[in-house]
Amino acid sequence: MANLIACQKDTPRIVDPEIFGAVFDIQEKVIEDILQSEEQKRALEVAPRAVDPIQQTVATAIQSFLNHPDIDRKQAIEIIRFLNQPMLTVQVRKLRKSFRGFQTKSDIKLLLKEIQDLHDALGGKKGMKEPAEKSKQLKREDLRLICFDVVTAG
Repeated sequence: MANLIACQKDTPRIVDPEIFGAVFDIQEKVIEDILQSEEQKRALEVAPRAVDPIQQTVATAIQSFLNHPDIDRKQAIEIIRFLNQPMLTVQVRKLRKSFRGFQTKSDIKLLLKEIQDLHDALGGKKGMKEPAEKSKQLKREDLRLICFDVVTAG
C-alpha cells in the first residue's frame, strides 16, 4: 500500500502539526523501548543461573559418605564441585531421577557413577553453557528507524 501512495521528496505535502509532532514523540518512545529491551536481554545473558535445590540435597548426601571406605574421596569431591555449578533443566531431571533411585536402594556407588556419567556427557564442563558470543551492545546510533507520513482523509 505504501508503494501505491509513494511520492518524490520534493512533492509538496500538507502536514497536520499536531500529528507531525506526535510522530517524533512516538519514535523516541520506540527507540527508548528497543534500547531498554536490549539492555534487559544482555543482563539476562550474563546473570548467573541458580543452583537447583536437588543439587544441594545430593551434594549433602554425598558429603555424608566422604569417609566411607568404598568411596573414592577425590571423585566424590569433584562430583560435589560439579553439583555446585548451575545445571540445565534436562540435567536436573536426570539428577533427580538418580537421587530417587539412591533413596530406594541406598547405593552410593551407583549414584556417584550416574552423576559422573552426567558430568562426562558434558565433556567435563560446567553444567551451564556459556553464551557462544557476547552480544554487541546496541547503541542509539545503530538504530535506523523510518517514519512514514501520516495520510488522513478529510
